Amino acid sequence: MIMIVLIPFLFSACASVGASKSGKSGTLIFPEATMKSVDWTAEDLKQPVAIKNLRTTTQASYMIVRLNESETPHVHENHDLVVVMWKGKGTLFISDSKHELKPGDIVEIPRGVRHWVEKPEKGICEAYVISVPPYDPKDMKIVE
Repeated sequence: MIMIVLIPFLFSACASVGASKSGKSGTLIFPEATMKSVDWTAEDLKQPVAIKNLRTTTQASYMIVRLNESETPHVHENHDLVVVMWKGKGTLFISDSKHELKPGDIVEIPRGVRHWVEKPEKGICEAYVISVPPYDPKDMKIVE
């Protein structure tokens, strides 16, 4: 089952809380502070997709993903994803449907489901992504 929530999420009033590396205290993720702390290097900006890992546990990875170009159709064979659009817009193609994404939209992508995001020619497209189990780039398979 694919879940797409296209109702704006109230970031200013909400935070995502998870265990820190020590596991003893929480980590608050606020879009403005988190986005300011992500330093995209010149090398990151040359990549079609840039990923900044915020933290990884034995169960999941928590990342900021920036599309510098549109993605190609692909699947993640062993990973489930939760994608929260942070900044900019994009067009999500998932299974046989198309959805316009904007900041605050949340998408759940089960493993094995064909998907990709096309970013506008100009502008930024960034998302907070949770990968379960922890992200492994070798798991992504390009499909037609």
